[in-house]
Amino acid sequence: MGYKTKIVVTVMLMIIIGIIAYFIFFREIEKESKIINCGEVPADFDMQNPNYLEENPEVKKSFECSSVNFRDCKPSKITYLGTVVNMFYVKGIEGDKCIVNYESRGKGIECKYTLGQVKQMYEVAEENGQAEMTSFAVIFGLGFEIMKHSPGGTSEQEMINRDTGEKEKILCRFY
Repeated sequence: MGYKTKIVVTVMLMIIIGIIAYFIFFREIEKESKIINCGEVPADFDMQNPNYLEENPEVKKSFECSSVNFRDCKPSKITYLGTVVNMFYVKGIEGDKCIVNYESRGKGIECKYTLGQVKQMYEVAEENGQAEMTSFAVIFGLGFEIMKHSPGGTSEQEMINRDTGEKEKILCRFY
């Protein structure tokens, strides 16, 4: 093979590798940017009404969507309307942690739950016949945490592992 042929072959291989790398990278970006929108919960949501979800199937579908995506740690969001718009995001998996964010009144909190903790929360809700309310329970808890908001500060929640009886920490940071 001549010198010019080697250069042409090398350049062609670099172009082909570049094209393949571009498509692989582009697809990864596309996957990461797909956030499942689970919808909105109206301002008149009444959690004290035991029949509310049965009477409002669209709201129930939003809760189911958010809870299933939280269980599987798939990027998703659900919006709560009211006097203040609140959002709950499942950002995705980082190592063995499921990253979630909750935003309210211009304040935010990001927490890292282990996949085991997420699974346990979902199982407890499922055992109580309310699997669709798993994400709402987390949002409710984060709503109380955000009241302690200190930009750049941190917070630790605790959860008892049902199998071991040990306390496990859930690390959160305010933004």
